Amino acid sequence: MSLRTLIVILGLAAPFILTGCPDDDDDATSAPDDDDATDDDDATDDDDATDDDDATDDDDATDDDDATDDDDATDDDDTVDPCAEDNDGDGVTLCGPDGTPGTTDDDCDDNNANNFPGNTEQCGDGVDNDCDFAPEPTTDGDGDGVLFCDGDCDDSDPAINPGAAEGCDGLDTNCDTVIPLDEIDNDADGEAECEGDCDDGNDTIYSAAPEICDGLDNNCDSTLPDDEDDDDGDTVSDCDGDCDDANIDVSPLESEVCDGLDTDCDTVIPSDEVDVDGDLESECEGDCDETSTDTNSTASEICDGFDNDCDSTVPLDEVDNDADGEAECEGDCDDGNDTIFSTAVEVCDGVSNNCNADVDNADAAFVHDEDGDGFDDDQCPEGDDCDDSDASINPDEDEDATDSVDNDCDGDVDEYTFTHIWTNIVSSSCSCHNFGSSGGWTSGNTQAGLYSAWVDVAAGQPSPTIDRIEPGSSTDSYVMHKLDGTHATVGGSGLQMPRSGCCLSQEVRDGIRDWIDEGAPDN
Repeated sequence: MSLRTLIVILGLAAPFILTGCPDDDDDATSAPDDDDATDDDDATDDDDATDDDDATDDDDATDDDDATDDDDATDDDDTVDPCAEDNDGDGVTLCGPDGTPGTTDDDCDDNNANNFPGNTEQCGDGVDNDCDFAPEPTTDGDGDGVLFCDGDCDDSDPAINPGAAEGCDGLDTNCDTVIPLDEIDNDADGEAECEGDCDDGNDTIYSAAPEICDGLDNNCDSTLPDDEDDDDGDTVSDCDGDCDDANIDVSPLESEVCDGLDTDCDTVIPSDEVDVDGDLESECEGDCDETSTDTNSTASEICDGFDNDCDSTVPLDEVDNDADGEAECEGDCDDGNDTIFSTAVEVCDGVSNNCNADVDNADAAFVHDEDGDGFDDDQCPEGDDCDDSDASINPDEDEDATDSVDNDCDGDVDEYTFTHIWTNIVSSSCSCHNFGSSGGWTSGNTQAGLYSAWVDVAAGQPSPTIDRIEPGSSTDSYVMHKLDGTHATVGGSGLQMPRSGCCLSQEVRDGIRDWIDEGAPDN
């Protein structure tokens, strides 16, 4: 190259060297930054919505060309719309009918007309023909010679495929979408009809079921247990509680009747149905006393005081009205007097006590002195024993003033005698007055001496004087005042008697008082 030529080249290149290359000059001019009102190229070549590069390139808000993007025929600055192109002519674009890419209606392979949404999968080609991103498998999973897409409804089990025969397994073995009815366990008892369940509508019935009391063949052995049969036709079997399946009148549905049987099967025969005494009649049949064979509705009355024939009446002659232990039918000739009966002791009372018709002395069995005390009963002629049943009571006995009994048969009860006063009171309680002129001559004296010293004898102390014992008047008897402690009221002095054991009880003093008021007899 000649020097001249080099100079020319350098001369032409000098403006570019000095000013730099123009920034993406979109129009025909070469001057830098010569964009007009519609061409606004900045330093980073960022074509936005306001940059319109030429008449054919319209960059909108979604086309952002930066410094590294040089718009050419493949950039989105030209007129090509990918959502409008159907490269394989199958009628579906990459954006699908909804015009939006990335949805389920897009053509998953726009270069193959056999692949698009809605197309039928081709069995065994390993291609996603219907664009569901799940191509049909090309292998036979269970090795039974039938692919899933060829109709194998369970490609994990070689026994299940369209050519298989149905088996009793509860599965759709032949893949016809139908499970035979006899393979279904309808009652959920664990066994289908084809397995032996003879009633697949009842979960208590299957081949291994235990027999229960329901009148059904629960274990499907075509046999009904004997205790489930209702032999007597009363609608209740043995296992249901019929305690006598040979008697239609006996079952839990029945009410008890008077037959001596457990009619209602409650394991109890009512007591009124039991013939306890063995007279062939129970209480419910009319026996009013199940403890006696002599008593029932067909028995005859006997002299025993019971209603033998069960007519609710005891004959009058069987009743012991006077409670003497004997009824008329037994020999009581006066059932209104308890001293008269066949074994009574004859006593002197003007009647035949022993019912032999002999009265008192006329009866050889009569005993005049029943208690053997030597005195006859005062009920009989010339008898004076007021209690001929007690030998300690008779006219010779002393009166006991403390037992409420007429011991001496004088008609008075518990009266004090002078003997009683001397023996039980004076001689044992009074020791203050002995022999001498003073006092009443008590302890050292005798009973006769005391009586002489007391009765009708004036007392020395009172003034005016009163008798020591005034027969018939205890209030005028100084001894009574001394015993009561009231002697000062009649002018007496000294201590209350008896001094050695003061004082006598009220009962004793009242006994002495009664003796004085009765005349102070020397008895």
